[in-house]
Amino acid sequence: MKGGPDADASGAEPISMQSKVLSLELLLSVVEHAGPAFRRGPRFVGAVRQYLCVSLLKNCTSHVTHVVALSLRLFVALVDGFRGRLKSEVEVFISHIFLRILDSGNSTHEHKLLVLEVFHRLCNDVDGLVELFLSYDADFDSIDIFRHIVVALARVVKGPSDKPGAAETATEQGKGAARNDAALRRLALSGLVTTLTSLARACDVDAGDAGTETGDDDVETRGEGPEPPSLARASSSQPRLAPPPPETTTSSAPTSPRAAPPPSGESAKRVEAFDRKRQLQEDLKDGILKFNLKPAHGLKALSSKGHVDDKDPSSVAAFLLKHAAELDKTVVGDYLGKEETYKDGFCVKVLKEYAEQLDFKGLEFDIAIRLYLSGFRLPGEAQKIDRIMENYAARYCTQNPAVFPSADVAFVLAFSVIMLQTDLHNPAIKEEKKMTKDGFRRNNRGISDGKDLDGDFLDEIFDRIKEAPITLAEDDRLRQDKEEAEARSAGNLASSMAAAFGLPGGATPGKRRAEAFVKEREAMVKASVAVLRRGRPAFAAFPAAPKMFEVAWGPALSAFSHALERLYHGPRPTALALRGLRVSACLAAALGLEVACRSLVNALASFTALHGPPKPLLPRHAAAVEALLGLAATRDCAEHLGAAWLPVLRVASKVAHLRLLAQGARTDDAYFGAAEGAQPDSRQARLDFAERRSREEENARALAAHSTLTDASLDALYARSTKLSAVGVEHFVTQLCAVSAAELSTGDALDLGASYVLDEEDLRPGGRYDDAEGSASAALPPLGAPRRPRVAALQRLVDVADANVHTRPRLAWDRMWRVLAAHFARAGAHANTEIAVYAVDSLRQLSLKFLAKEELKAFTFQRAFLKPFERVFRANGGGAERANVREYVVTCLDVLVQARASKIKSGWRSILHVLGNAARDREPAVAKAGFDATSRILDDHLALVAPDFVDVVTTVVAFAAAPSGSETIALEAIARLDACAKALADGTVRAAATAAARLDQEANPEAVVPGDGAQLELWWPLLLGLAQRVADARPGVRNGSLKTLRRVLERDCGAFTPETWRLVFRGVLFPSLESAWTDDAPRPGSSRPTDPPPPMPANGSWLDTTAPGVLDACVALYAARGGGRENTPLLSEMLALLGDCVCQDAEALARLAVAALQRTLASLGSLDPPAPTETWDVACHGLAHLVERALPPYLDAYLRPDPRSEDAARPAPADVAARLDKAPTLARLVASLRLLPLCGRLLASATT
Repeated sequence: MKGGPDADASGAEPISMQSKVLSLELLLSVVEHAGPAFRRGPRFVGAVRQYLCVSLLKNCTSHVTHVVALSLRLFVALVDGFRGRLKSEVEVFISHIFLRILDSGNSTHEHKLLVLEVFHRLCNDVDGLVELFLSYDADFDSIDIFRHIVVALARVVKGPSDKPGAAETATEQGKGAARNDAALRRLALSGLVTTLTSLARACDVDAGDAGTETGDDDVETRGEGPEPPSLARASSSQPRLAPPPPETTTSSAPTSPRAAPPPSGESAKRVEAFDRKRQLQEDLKDGILKFNLKPAHGLKALSSKGHVDDKDPSSVAAFLLKHAAELDKTVVGDYLGKEETYKDGFCVKVLKEYAEQLDFKGLEFDIAIRLYLSGFRLPGEAQKIDRIMENYAARYCTQNPAVFPSADVAFVLAFSVIMLQTDLHNPAIKEEKKMTKDGFRRNNRGISDGKDLDGDFLDEIFDRIKEAPITLAEDDRLRQDKEEAEARSAGNLASSMAAAFGLPGGATPGKRRAEAFVKEREAMVKASVAVLRRGRPAFAAFPAAPKMFEVAWGPALSAFSHALERLYHGPRPTALALRGLRVSACLAAALGLEVACRSLVNALASFTALHGPPKPLLPRHAAAVEALLGLAATRDCAEHLGAAWLPVLRVASKVAHLRLLAQGARTDDAYFGAAEGAQPDSRQARLDFAERRSREEENARALAAHSTLTDASLDALYARSTKLSAVGVEHFVTQLCAVSAAELSTGDALDLGASYVLDEEDLRPGGRYDDAEGSASAALPPLGAPRRPRVAALQRLVDVADANVHTRPRLAWDRMWRVLAAHFARAGAHANTEIAVYAVDSLRQLSLKFLAKEELKAFTFQRAFLKPFERVFRANGGGAERANVREYVVTCLDVLVQARASKIKSGWRSILHVLGNAARDREPAVAKAGFDATSRILDDHLALVAPDFVDVVTTVVAFAAAPSGSETIALEAIARLDACAKALADGTVRAAATAAARLDQEANPEAVVPGDGAQLELWWPLLLGLAQRVADARPGVRNGSLKTLRRVLERDCGAFTPETWRLVFRGVLFPSLESAWTDDAPRPGSSRPTDPPPPMPANGSWLDTTAPGVLDACVALYAARGGGRENTPLLSEMLALLGDCVCQDAEALARLAVAALQRTLASLGSLDPPAPTETWDVACHGLAHLVERALPPYLDAYLRPDPRSEDAARPAPADVAARLDKAPTLARLVASLRLLPLCGRLLASATT
């Protein structure tokens, strides 16, 4: 036969060993080719469970490697063919054999390699892996098989053997051990990657090329030298392990996608069971931790979670026994030894129950003591030891009544055994003073009711205690590890000396390990057979891959990180670790595990060596860069990366920078200098920058040599943003904005000193940074001002926005642009004006492309898109040093208008708001640029901007009031208002606005088309703006405004209704006279009321230059309305206004008002149509009232004494004259004297 037993078996019954091998090969062939009848027949399944599995338990731990390999291969075949019926058997093999072989320090490398290969094959079977998880990890009464496999693989990767030193590698034995360790790590890494790949297939997650099947090259990764054994080569007469036949329903081919899940209700129950178990385990772990610190607190916490009843001694004792491995043995021993006064003797009751729950039946006395003391450490106080051993003695005698005549005898002997243990194994006691058998007999003489115990019985106890001390398992492991370390050190020294002197080296350490493993093997088989007899229910198969990944990603991350940190592992483990990290990141992203995703991606980014100060870039770092950027090329991963995009985009930006250096191209710092006013670099800073740049150039060359990345691949990373969903691209853009903010603030995209991510909630409507009209939004956080800023990510934002602007639905684009707009607004307010101008220019580029598409009816996306221009303009306001940025904003908007005017709809409002802000700018250049842009809009696109005519007028009025000191702009703006009035009057504006409103109504039936009554809404801002300019401090501006206002009213407002004219007089013309009351320019007064008015000084005051024109305009406009009855209320208001001007203390205004009143009353006789009776009544009543108001009080009393007064005598003329000399009444006296002739003329006109 081909193949045979290993050389190790050649000297030990070769015929018997060959028969065993042949039997295993035949069994393997039978199981692999078994049909459905064999797999499902109860008799055959019973034979497999009762005979074959028990036999395999023994052969799996054989010292013959060939037998172990065949046995493990046979186990894999059983799992594939009989998995649904061998639940307990699989648990026994994995938990009691395979995991213990991996954890054992005495098992051989060949055994461990074969076990790892079994795990590799199990993990490559998707359905089988899921079934393992659901049958054990989701079962509270079972151990976590899947978790233990993953942790075991990770532990092998992080094995205790570190990088071998020179002394160890100097010998062939040391080199072989190093190769074996490397092979173990590689195979364990491959197993972890296979596990994650299987989970990706089970979840139907696209992990890119990292998710491809791991082939045999991965499984059989070997080091140099002789090939270690493999399951595939265990029998050269047999083919490699193949998938089970098609009729098998409990498994599927590893490469096929996971089958459709069963009913969701059952799946939910399974997942809920796992969640409940995990929560209970966490509660239990927390309670045990508290117990180890303070037992009372721990039991209380465990009782609150239902794990134990802290009031029931039996429940507490059962808990101590069940969880003895996790509990602190010293704390347990101290708790059990508490005195009766502690908590009313509760601990004493627990101790009694603890002993009662142990089974000592049929055990030797000292062996029973070992079992009793295996769960706690004896306290040091003699009284506590007495109580503990007394309960032991009572329980032992109860179960073994024939051994001792009474429990007192057992108690005394037990205490004596403890003393013997201390005496024999205390290193402080010298050898010659240690107890002997005779001494042990003497100590126990007469303890059995005055008689001696059997001598042989005592001698056997003595021999067993001397050979193996009574110790705890953890103490044994620590001592064993220490002895192995000492032996290994001595063996290495001996081997080195033997090699140096040409002497044969001994294999003492290897033999010791083999002997120790024989003992372990016997214990494993014995325990496994016992568990195997109990059995378990069949497997359950329900989808649980997401929960499995939650269990696996932590240990996998730890193992992959360990592998990447060890240079001596070589390129193969590095490639496996990177692939595992990439698959894990894809799974975490697709399953929505945010913490896991960010941890995995950050770990992958940290291994690129691009963070922090530059350091040499090695091939593994370049591979990590490719793996990290490859996440963006994986559909499921890229879509759900979320906040984990940040490290990916940071590294992408850094790689782009290094590629520029490698190509010898100019970087951003060659185009953008430091901000104005920044201090120059110190000499040390220049030296540091030169050193950093030199290291970056070295890394750039290394990256180009070790990586296949190209500019096209980097471009594709951003171009693929069009494939993301609306939510995915929003996360992508948010993190890219954070990278750009870091570059603009520090000059380095990888700066981790601050977070530059704006919270999405703050940017949404109503959020903290929402810039909606009428909202009091907070200012965006400013960016830093580095000496060497970078704009690479900012340009990438332009590319991403450009690629998505025409492919996204408008609502999706609106969410995306909300983030982009805030960032461009921040960049436009950068302390470095060159950066700010660059950001504005980027906005201009995007706006040109965005406005190339027609805006849908009833939408306002353009307004939101152009909002950043408003923010940038406001953020750069206030000083002359930022005037160039503001001017460039206006210039960009002017370019947009000239290029895309026909496409602009809702965007006009944002454009006009910026131009209005430019009008209020104190820098003449900014105001001039804004006015030129506004003029071009009015000249070329008035019909297009007609729907926003009110905003147009508001903007032009702002230029008329421009504070920049340019009267020329103000006069030109007034002329533009005149032209706007003409367009409004001739119907050009109104027709365009109505047409636009009708289009909106088609899209939105609730929209209202403005009717004829809405004309005042268009006229009012124009008229009010002109009226406000009548009060301008510049004489030329106010006179020009007054002329234009009068001309517009006379020429274009003839269609106003009487009610509208009343509003115009009341809200536009009359308020214009308010400046007369506030004009405090000095002017001379008349000495006598009958004197003519004194000449006015040429000081250009408002009262002297503008007030006559205002009053004349009011009179003329009233006279032009005609004498219709509907105009009578307007006359009443005119007389009231003129009366207020007359009855005040400014003589010049009073004289002007009297003259205006005279012209008003004179016009009543020439109205067309003639004034009705009601008009004359109003005129007479108003004039009479005015005369009465205008007469000074003392003169009125003199002329009209009160007849009801008893002393109706008039005051003396001298008293009246003295009172009239006072200045405040002089103007009223002058007015009253002038009004008397008016009364006569009014009466004459009324009678005729």
